[in-house]
Amino acid sequence: MNFCLDKKIAGVMIPLFSIRAKQNFGNGEILDLLPFIDFMAAINLSLLQLLPINEVAPGESSPYNPLTAFAFDPIYISLHACVDFRESNKAQAEAAQADFKRWQDSPHVCYEEIRVFKFRVFETMYEQFKEENNSSRAKSFQLFIEAQGGWLSDFAIFRLIYEQYGGFIKWPDSLRNRDSVALNRLKEEKSDRLLFFKYLQWIAWEQWQEVKTHARSKNIFMMGDIPFLVSRESADVWSHPDIFPEGDLVGAPPDDFNKEGQSWGLPIFSFPKMEETDFQWWRQRIRFARQLYDLIRLDHLVGFFRVWALPKEGRAYFSPRWEESQKERGRRFLELFLEEAGDAMLVAEDLGVIPAFVTERLYKLHIPGMKIVRWQKRDDQYLHPKVYPWLSLSATGTHDTTPVALWWNELSVSERILFLATLDKTHRLSPEAPFSEQLHRLMVSALLKGSSMMAILPFQDILGLPDQINQPGTISEKNWRYRMPEDIASLRDHPLYKDKLEFLKTAIAQTDRAGVASLVRLHPAGVHCKGNAVRNL
Repeated sequence: MNFCLDKKIAGVMIPLFSIRAKQNFGNGEILDLLPFIDFMAAINLSLLQLLPINEVAPGESSPYNPLTAFAFDPIYISLHACVDFRESNKAQAEAAQADFKRWQDSPHVCYEEIRVFKFRVFETMYEQFKEENNSSRAKSFQLFIEAQGGWLSDFAIFRLIYEQYGGFIKWPDSLRNRDSVALNRLKEEKSDRLLFFKYLQWIAWEQWQEVKTHARSKNIFMMGDIPFLVSRESADVWSHPDIFPEGDLVGAPPDDFNKEGQSWGLPIFSFPKMEETDFQWWRQRIRFARQLYDLIRLDHLVGFFRVWALPKEGRAYFSPRWEESQKERGRRFLELFLEEAGDAMLVAEDLGVIPAFVTERLYKLHIPGMKIVRWQKRDDQYLHPKVYPWLSLSATGTHDTTPVALWWNELSVSERILFLATLDKTHRLSPEAPFSEQLHRLMVSALLKGSSMMAILPFQDILGLPDQINQPGTISEKNWRYRMPEDIASLRDHPLYKDKLEFLKTAIAQTDRAGVASLVRLHPAGVHCKGNAVRNL
């Protein structure tokens, strides 16, 4: 069975890359989460929701199109805290040549420049590590390699080949097709470079464990996002060609937001082939995630039941085609996820057009879904968050939606009238007025007063800012590059945001979402969850 919380909590969603800190190089870094966690604890926030942190290809910025289902993106490594950086004069001299101020001052993450710079410094750090002759650190590195198993070895050699040739189309056939002779020769010739890529993962892992320990000391839960799929040119597709056959791609069917549907350009996985291996690839992903997070968000939940397949020729179709097969596939996936999640809690991203049988399966397995306020309607009337089920995560938006400041200003007057009807009746807001501080506070209060055990605010909605993380279906230099407006250490005392944050802190306390919460395993009847979660489903 899954877990739930024994009391209501409030949280924040922010991509790691968005965090500003005085010591980072223009993108959020792993150890920037330490002051961010302190910031959360100071204003009664108890749940930190992050977007995927897997490595992406050069020139790519979307964390949902990763090169790997496992490896950290080295761009998140906190250089200033690395022993090998501090002990290498050469590495520090290289860092001094960085365009630090411009990257720090930029409103958007300068991925390409930062990535090139950091990898140059990483190489110098690695040379320092090899020269220092520290047996305890060398042993720790070796233990990490042994503990991670096959994914790390496969990723390292994939990353080496990718570094040499780029995309799959440029690879020699022998390497693309995993010829054992060619791979063994490469491993022998480039053994040191393979260790370099493993070294980066070890450094990131060690820093993440420090963050996780700190989060627990502050009673902060961490929730990670598991992308439904990986890039066509990923380590996983290369390592498992049997479960990622060439052919159909995955997308989204037409809906109210995309009349033509969407093509994500991502490869579909073969359910029968996965079944032959007892779903080991997915099992390993969940086991890996539970080492990083307290809660695991399953991206695109409906995809585990059925996917919108886009063939090279012919019309798009659901795979599998028949409802009974879709039900069975979803049941198999969710039950094995619960089996592998251990002490971590599963949360379903069940947004979009969701068949009733998907919701029914979540109910039976006690897996909370998501409630986005602007999409919760009945008979064209907005629902107050008070009617949401306890076993759910409610939020004002996601990484793909406009912040509430923009959403309100884009609404028609008739829609504004309907939404205002759900707020505190003592307000005197005009539906014709633009977004305001009073409206912002009423929106936040309504979410926090709701019945969901988890209430999440995207970082922009905490401050009432109009910046958007991603605009789906668009190609923009701003997508996936958002940075918070101020350094995290100075945010609480900033004159533009101090009152907003004090209001949030008080509102969380007044809605009984402050204090220490615990994850409790659900009894089959749901009686171990405060508020009788199953009753409220």
